[in-house]
Amino acid sequence: MYRIYPGKVFANKIIKKDERCMRRARRLVKGLGMAESDFVWFDDGDLVRIIRERGLTEARVPQGIRRTDNPDFIFNAIDFSRSPGERADEILAGNRECQTGKKDIVGRFAGKRSYPHTAGGDVASLCGGGCRYLFEFHMVNGCLHQCNYCPAGGLVTLLLNIEEWIEKVVAPFYKAHPWQRLSRFDVDSTDIPTLEPEYDALRPLAEFHAKEGRYLVVFTKSGSVDHLLDLGLQNNLIFLWSLTAETQARVLERRSGSTRERIEAARRAQQAGYAVRFKFKPIVPLKNWRREATEMIDLLLKRVRPDNITMGSIAYMPIHDYLACIDPELLDPEILRATRNGRDETAEQEREMLPREARREMYEHYIREIRKRDADVPVALCNESEELWDDLGALMGADKREFTCNCGPMALPGLKKLSREDMATIEKLPEVEKCTK
Repeated sequence: MYRIYPGKVFANKIIKKDERCMRRARRLVKGLGMAESDFVWFDDGDLVRIIRERGLTEARVPQGIRRTDNPDFIFNAIDFSRSPGERADEILAGNRECQTGKKDIVGRFAGKRSYPHTAGGDVASLCGGGCRYLFEFHMVNGCLHQCNYCPAGGLVTLLLNIEEWIEKVVAPFYKAHPWQRLSRFDVDSTDIPTLEPEYDALRPLAEFHAKEGRYLVVFTKSGSVDHLLDLGLQNNLIFLWSLTAETQARVLERRSGSTRERIEAARRAQQAGYAVRFKFKPIVPLKNWRREATEMIDLLLKRVRPDNITMGSIAYMPIHDYLACIDPELLDPEILRATRNGRDETAEQEREMLPREARREMYEHYIREIRKRDADVPVALCNESEELWDDLGALMGADKREFTCNCGPMALPGLKKLSREDMATIEKLPEVEKCTK
């Protein structure tokens, strides 16, 4: 795992009930260069005090605004004797300091996002090119990379009872949802390979997916995954790299792999027999973005044969945060001017943030550079508007309904587009039918 020097390592006494949790905790703390004697033991009732004393709510801001070089770690476990909601409510009971940030930390601590919850859109997923409708799981919150635009660098919370969770949560989910043939694990504010093999979550989870005939996609920005390549699960584990151009990777994504390091890690994974995918995301329009994008794409397609490629611009943050966490002097002046001029647009502006014309220009450049070098690799937009799909679908050679993406529930290796049978299955899901009527 990455060598990080934490502020403190807090361990909930609940992990003492399961020796497998304790073994994980010992491996992790050793990987952090510390010992079990360094644990700060606590009970659930101490959590709000710890959050307050350690300033953990304030630490959850984009790292370009407030950087945390020594994040705190919390080792915890799901308490299956009660629901995560009940556990969170008990922790917060009697505490008046229940601002949104604190509630979020407590909810994740209690395991709310470890149970299946939906991601992606509904109507947009079917007819607007949006994120595919699926369920996902999370056991970690907090990332060891320090990307300027990410708020997940100040605290790393890990739930350690992986085997029990697979038995009591993941297995019953798949039995009830046979249509979901691929799942994404911990894509929300973490990078699992940076915690492996000490965390040892990917091995049992990938083994379970192999047994079930399902696929697991692992998101990463790391340049070091060699420790995962000997799992022997090439047929069921898919690596997905978030890839950004050189200046963005070097200046705005501290501790992550460089552009070249990520590509070389993907080459080694592919050489070992794993399917590898890429998403150019988040695309930040820095000065010289066209030249650097071309260089990145050229290097990638010379070294790796991607299973598919998607792309998306930086989004989901207020414009004032965007300009606070990235030095405006680094940005393309024309796109920066258009972004500032559009800051009073509709609520859609905050989700998509960069003006539509700027996004279209960036995507078109990326697509043309890909197609100069590879006419066949599936290319798609990631969670973009229907209007941009209409503009760019023909250039990509992709349909906004049938496109295959990096992490959709039916995006199996080698898939070029969804079949009519897959589309019919999605449209008949009760959750989707309800939203499309």
